[in-house]
Amino acid sequence: MPVQIIETQSQTKKKHILHFQGRWFQDFPWLHYSERVAGVLCFHCAKAKLLKLTELSKNAEEAFCSTGYTNWKKAIERFKKHQSSYAHSYALNQLAHYRGCQPINQQLLQQIQQQQNEAWLCLNKIIHTIAFLAKQGLALRGHDDSIGNFRQFLSARAEDVPSLKQWITANRAEYLSQDIQNEVLQLLSHAVLHQIRKNIGDNPYAVIVDGTQDISGQEQESFCIRYTDHDLYPLEHFIGLHQADNTTGTAIATIVKDVLCRHGLSLSKLRAQTYDGAANMAGKYHGAQALIRQEQPLALYVHCGAHCTNLVMQAAAHKCSIMEDALLYVQELGNLFGQSLTCRTIFSDLIQQSIEGPTNVLKIKPLCPTRWTVRVKAVQKVMDNYEPILETLEQLSTSKSSGDVSARARGLLAHFQRGTTVLGLQIALQILQLLECRQQSLSGLLAAVNVAKSAIMKLRNDESFNSLIPLTT
Repeated sequence: MPVQIIETQSQTKKKHILHFQGRWFQDFPWLHYSERVAGVLCFHCAKAKLLKLTELSKNAEEAFCSTGYTNWKKAIERFKKHQSSYAHSYALNQLAHYRGCQPINQQLLQQIQQQQNEAWLCLNKIIHTIAFLAKQGLALRGHDDSIGNFRQFLSARAEDVPSLKQWITANRAEYLSQDIQNEVLQLLSHAVLHQIRKNIGDNPYAVIVDGTQDISGQEQESFCIRYTDHDLYPLEHFIGLHQADNTTGTAIATIVKDVLCRHGLSLSKLRAQTYDGAANMAGKYHGAQALIRQEQPLALYVHCGAHCTNLVMQAAAHKCSIMEDALLYVQELGNLFGQSLTCRTIFSDLIQQSIEGPTNVLKIKPLCPTRWTVRVKAVQKVMDNYEPILETLEQLSTSKSSGDVSARARGLLAHFQRGTTVLGLQIALQILQLLECRQQSLSGLLAAVNVAKSAIMKLRNDESFNSLIPLTT
């Protein structure tokens, strides 16, 4: 098989710089580059000479058989002359006879087919590598592309596929470029969206839309589609993020209709739309839901059940001073741990001393104002590490830290030493644990509301309340 990778030094002829042209390999497929002679040979003539099949020929051209041809100025002329020469034809005939009289054109076709198969195999490996990294949520590139996940994973696969290792080093860096990676990712995205659209078919569906800001401060709307399969099992799929120029009800409604149109989803099949309770989305007259219902009256608006219940629970917590104060103390404690390295160090040392053997020290985090499903974890971590937290605050309050940190630690220590704080946290846990139960909170608005109501009603009797008292001691 001819080696058609060439790196030659440029030639200067009367102030003209000459280079070997890569397209010559296509025009003259018999060209073969030899590093030994630093020039090109005729693959067939050199092969025939190596096999001693042309010893009787007196017309052999040594430049194309052994010494190598490097005069690029007259390259095309000499290549054509050699291709039509008797020596070249004689070498082809001798090789054909040597290989069982197989025609040279058939050999070239087989060679091309083999190269195509190897190229397809290698390209397939590259695509599958990108798909695997994307499925696992791993970044393809890092600060240095050469040591990124994509390059390293592909290099590991090349150890088991010799043709892949040879192919990716044969001046085919363009197939590993960022542009090719991004194009493959886009094609994979389109394939996933196409399959989702195919699964929906002509069935009714609902849209779930929520807005947030990215790290650059740009407003973007996230879109999810909810539908049922043939067994009436509900399915939800995320279909993308779309930038919003502004957050008015008209703009959001326009984006919703545009997204549905792009995915080939008819507005006539829209049966529900879910947003949060903001006026630009839930407004009765100018909200996005109202504008869409003007075109599709069957698209009922449903306030996000989890979000709605969370707002109700926040309002209920504000009516109970014990629970409200306790949650505020947890919030302030999380902020203190996040801002003070000394605080985290003291807490970590105390945990290590109390537990034998290696352990993963839990982090005390503040309550998240928007992610309502992680609040119970923050409260539970405080309750599980109550004594180390008290000792940490006590040491920090008497340390030589900045006056602000010491003062905050003294204030929090006084609050967490009160029994009412522990009682408030226990009450909050009883409600939040039920509200954040996966089987309940994700099953819809009515289920979440019923869970919250039943939990609150249960805590209102003396028996349930008295059961919390031992937990505070």
